[in-house]
Amino acid sequence: MVRSEITQTTVGDFYRKLQENEVVITSDFQRGDEDTGVWNDPKRSKFVDSLMNSYGTGLITLVRTRGETASRVLDGGNRLRTIRNFILGKFKWNSKKYEKLDLEDKVKFQGIQMPCQVLTIEDGDPPNTISDMFIRLNTTAVALSPGELCKAHGYLNDIWEIEVAKKIIGGVWTRSSVDDDRLDEIHERWGIIIGSELEEDNRCGTLSTMIGFIISARKGNIDLWAPTKAFNVWSSMYDGFRKITQTSDFAEDMDKIVLTFNKFLDIVESLNKGAKDVVLSKISKGKPKTIKISPIWYETITGIFGTPEILHFYNDVITNDKEVMDTYILELERAGDNHPTKKKMEAVKKLIKDNSSAEEPRTAAEEPRTSTEEPRTSTEKFIDELAEAANHSEKEVSK
Repeated sequence: MVRSEITQTTVGDFYRKLQENEVVITSDFQRGDEDTGVWNDPKRSKFVDSLMNSYGTGLITLVRTRGETASRVLDGGNRLRTIRNFILGKFKWNSKKYEKLDLEDKVKFQGIQMPCQVLTIEDGDPPNTISDMFIRLNTTAVALSPGELCKAHGYLNDIWEIEVAKKIIGGVWTRSSVDDDRLDEIHERWGIIIGSELEEDNRCGTLSTMIGFIISARKGNIDLWAPTKAFNVWSSMYDGFRKITQTSDFAEDMDKIVLTFNKFLDIVESLNKGAKDVVLSKISKGKPKTIKISPIWYETITGIFGTPEILHFYNDVITNDKEVMDTYILELERAGDNHPTKKKMEAVKKLIKDNSSAEEPRTAAEEPRTSTEEPRTSTEKFIDELAEAANHSEKEVSK
């Protein structure tokens, strides 16, 4: 049976053992070559920073067979390479190489303790024990999702974008520090119009989706809605995630978010059944498939298509023209990529323009229809309703 021992080892001891080959980083069990591994300098510098700030850095796992004096690194090769290469002056931390650090920082770094597990393979253990352990270590770990990273980032309930998202989702997110009844109303409207109430999933996918809505609405940028490596993109922005403080005032941003979400829901509500079947065909925990609703969200945050035009396209064109529908889907899912981008929206814009009605739809006020005329489209009905509401508002003001 494998014997296990867990100890605390200092950074200085790890460096010494690496230099004296008491601990060996072998490419048999590590990614990349034995000297550099797969980490780049920014990642190495961040690891040194974590050590210097006493952040958790994980368990180093070493393995050896009975009678061996040297241990091989089973897990933690990139971390140990970083320690060795920093002391050897191969990269910088805080703009300084190790040799340029103050004596106090050098002593502190060398004395930092790290947890270390030493596994000893006994004579009776199967010959594939080490490889089996390595495979299990490296295939059972699940990378954190963007939503889980956002959840951890906002654990103090002090990031405005994250707290607004929690408030809109509701349910398990009962501790949102943002209090605005309009967000509760958006939650209710969403469930009614989308046809499924927002709920959180076990990987915080709904949280990530709503944060994407919020940041892209603030910036008017579709590329920030659901980018690859979303958390990295949002957290690296100058003002992607903003802290809530006693002096912070997000009133103007909140008004914009409320207005934008309601405009989005207004457009979806104005779709006929056939159009809704297209854009709301795959809903999970209240979340429509992002790429399916991306043109509507793009219109919401930019106004680039025009609301009457996009409603005409959905209600009267793609639901009745299979060729246009196929082209539309092809443009959105080009090359198997389901991320919404500005480039894709420009392609949809051209498609909408190419299939726009030859004449501007007439309102009921402009030309009454007789029973012998063609039935009015849902888009024309929507425009008539807008005109009627505007006329009513003008009369109320003039009273």
